[in-house]
Amino acid sequence: MDIEDIILNNLKNYYTDAYNKRIHLDDIYRERVTINPKKSNSICIWNSTNGIIYITNKCNHLLLYNCNNLTIHCNNFISGITCIKTNDSSLLFYKDMTTNIEMSESFNINIRSENLNSDLMHKGIITNFIKSKDYRITNKISINDGLFGNWSFKHISI
Repeated sequence: MDIEDIILNNLKNYYTDAYNKRIHLDDIYRERVTINPKKSNSICIWNSTNGIIYITNKCNHLLLYNCNNLTIHCNNFISGITCIKTNDSSLLFYKDMTTNIEMSESFNINIRSENLNSDLMHKGIITNFIKSKDYRITNKISINDGLFGNWSFKHISI
């Protein structure tokens, strides 16, 4: 077995392992859901509207796809957050947010935490990073690159 086959087999094994450890939520509509993931779990939320989701533990990754009016109470994520075609939603961190975020075609997303330190890759978004303590806003960064923006990178630290 040559080195290329070994690398390919490793990639297949890592992908299969990650795929088997995901928590998948589809079509949440006007529900409250509490998730107690392990650090190795990734959470995938698809086609959900008007829900409140509590993620009690730090876990690997959060994927939001085609969601509207969601409120997510969460801890940090090991590998980050991906947000695609999601609108009018909020990510409320229990403490400090120190995770990477990729966002595309997502509008009116509010990310709130006591402290924010993140790298953001984005295209076609309107989002607010809000630093607050005891429900009082102390700082805010707004990003609006419009519907036809190009991929951009920004470091957020407030």
